[in-house]
Amino acid sequence: MTEIEKALVPQTELTARTDAQLADELEARYFAPRDDLRAPIALSLDGDLVAGLVVGQPGERGAALLRLLVSQIRATLEEDGVQCDIAHVQARDIVSLLASAKFVSAYEPLVTPDPTEAQVKYQQAIAVNRIRGAVRFHTTTTYTDNAAPIRGQDTRVTQVVDLAVLVTSTPGGSPLKRGLEAEVTAATVQLADPSQRAAMIEETERRLGVPAPASSRWERLTRALSKLFGDRGIRFVVGKVNELTDPEMLARPAGIGLSLDGVFDTQAWFVRSDLAYGRRRHHVADYRTNDVYVVRRNGTEVDAETQRAVNAVCASTIAEHRAAYLRDDRYLNIPGSFFPSFTCCVLPLEQRTTPRVASLDPRTYEPGNARIQELEQAQPQPGAGNDPLVLAVCTTLVGALFPAPDTLPLVIEVNGENVVDPPLRAACTAFHNLEQMALPGTQDHAALLEPWLANHRLSNFVAPEPLTIRAVRAALYVCVIHKILRELPDDLALRRQVLATIAGVKDAVRLICDANGLPNFVNGRTQRKITIFAPRAHPHLLAGPVKVKFNESLHGLKDHGGVRFGDNPANVFPENLLRTAIQLVAGSFRVTSERSQTTSIKYEARIVMNNNVNNAAQPVQWRAG
Repeated sequence: MTEIEKALVPQTELTARTDAQLADELEARYFAPRDDLRAPIALSLDGDLVAGLVVGQPGERGAALLRLLVSQIRATLEEDGVQCDIAHVQARDIVSLLASAKFVSAYEPLVTPDPTEAQVKYQQAIAVNRIRGAVRFHTTTTYTDNAAPIRGQDTRVTQVVDLAVLVTSTPGGSPLKRGLEAEVTAATVQLADPSQRAAMIEETERRLGVPAPASSRWERLTRALSKLFGDRGIRFVVGKVNELTDPEMLARPAGIGLSLDGVFDTQAWFVRSDLAYGRRRHHVADYRTNDVYVVRRNGTEVDAETQRAVNAVCASTIAEHRAAYLRDDRYLNIPGSFFPSFTCCVLPLEQRTTPRVASLDPRTYEPGNARIQELEQAQPQPGAGNDPLVLAVCTTLVGALFPAPDTLPLVIEVNGENVVDPPLRAACTAFHNLEQMALPGTQDHAALLEPWLANHRLSNFVAPEPLTIRAVRAALYVCVIHKILRELPDDLALRRQVLATIAGVKDAVRLICDANGLPNFVNGRTQRKITIFAPRAHPHLLAGPVKVKFNESLHGLKDHGGVRFGDNPANVFPENLLRTAIQLVAGSFRVTSERSQTTSIKYEARIVMNNNVNNAAQPVQWRAG
């Protein structure tokens, strides 16, 4: 096998590397200081140097470059019909080639050694160009006979080597299957006019297998027939640069050009080779997905980090599609159809507070479970006396004890009883009024609080000493927490898991909805309820699991409210554009001493736009509510 035959086999490898590892390698290769031992490669994307596209501090640019390239290449693949999940994994794999030493140095078999051994590598540039459904890499590397070139002086380049590789996403017979193939489309060597010119030209022709010129018309014909009826051959173009008629043969990536950094003039000797009579693609990988975007590469599921990124990309894509549907059709039902009101005694959506649909796919529940686990495992900061979990529970209890104006209170029930009974509700309302009356900065609130304490004799409430606004508020939280804990089995680990579920259930459900590309209703007329069912455990038996349910019903939006699809500000629909906005969510959780596990999330929504307004979504400033 000649050197050119070796070079015409794409040197692709897909090794398991985290995003952080890829980012570090990209930073080192393409952003390292010029005096680094690995001088940076001039990388360009569609003709623009990435140094001008990526913004960030040293140590951050590699990650920014990774995000940029993956998003741009993914978009190119999606334009060719590749599903968003496979497109993301394929784009990441394609970008990872730029961090592969094997791929970046694949041109080396083409380099002709200098008999004087004075030749050293000078510069390298890689052009990344997106083509519908494919990406082309063009690598150019220059060599000089000056062992220590001084920039700014007339450095004499002795050799330029080019290698072009095309990586293509190929159909797999189904939208759920794709392949990735690579082919070398061209390889070029240019030699200047050094003292050893003749010897280097001869060595280059020998190593690359350049055929000798045909001596007769008959010989040219037999060679053509041999290649036509035999294996696909290699086509060569040989001569001086100024004799070439195809300008593409001299194309260079951004950062290296014939007039830059001492690249020699058009008298240089030139040999270009590529595959004749058709393409010769080489298999890189196979990809398969399912209906919830779990991607397998060569039969194995991708790593968890990549899968999380896939889920985020697909959720964003679904949200974009839903926003476009609402904008075009002026209404949106989620799921796509509802039970008629006369079917199975199901009330219309407007008259219900719970969804009557199938659960979202359990394989999308991981973000919600992780949020609750994060709260349960939170540890106090050094020097801080309060448990972060208790603080998170208190934050949740604000909605139950001190709801904001024009907002329905959060309802928390344990074994059928509301933990905020009428006496406690009245006490909290009166206390909240006193908070508004207290002068800022004052510490002595006894004169305000003693009458309140006498009028509201709450069971299980322990009055703090000294009697201050802050201390009484904390005591009210503790009172409610103790009411909840008394109904739970005497298992410290189980109780902590239940508290984490109470504190994190709202965020957990929202994260799961986000993972399914569902819209986010902001500042709506919302009723939330947390229901806890705790079995009465026998003293000599282990406590059974606790069931926690979360319900959220939203019927209409308040002023400055709206519906948002994903993170794109263009997909925000303010309340003045909407005639109907209804959202029903129900979540179920199974809580043990080991963990809190989501068992079901159900979601229904209906959004209808006004007929007398423009159908374009508008960016708005949200107000909490």
